[in-house]
Amino acid sequence: MTGVVHGLAFMVGMSSLIAAFFVFARRFAAADDRGWSRYSVASGVLFVLLTGIGVPGGDFRIVAVAIVIGWAWASLTAARLRAGPPGAS
Repeated sequence: MTGVVHGLAFMVGMSSLIAAFFVFARRFAAADDRGWSRYSVASGVLFVLLTGIGVPGGDFRIVAVAIVIGWAWASLTAARLRAGPPGAS
C-alpha cells in the first residue's frame, strides 16, 4: 500500500512541477525576461523527456537526473523572484 501512495504522491508532485515550469516560462516571457523564460521551458522539456525515458525503462538514475534538474530550477527561480526585477536594488 505504501508503494501505491508513494507512486501517487510522485505523480502529483511531478505534475505540479511540470505545470510550474510552463506557468513561470509564460510569466517571465510576459515580463520580457527571455533568458528565464527559455531556461524554464528547457528545464521543463528536459524534465519531461528524462522522466519519460527513465520511468518506463526502470532506470531511476535517469529519473534522478530529471529530479535534480527540476528542483535546481525551482531553487534558482525562487532566488530570482526573491531578488526582484532586473536592475532593482
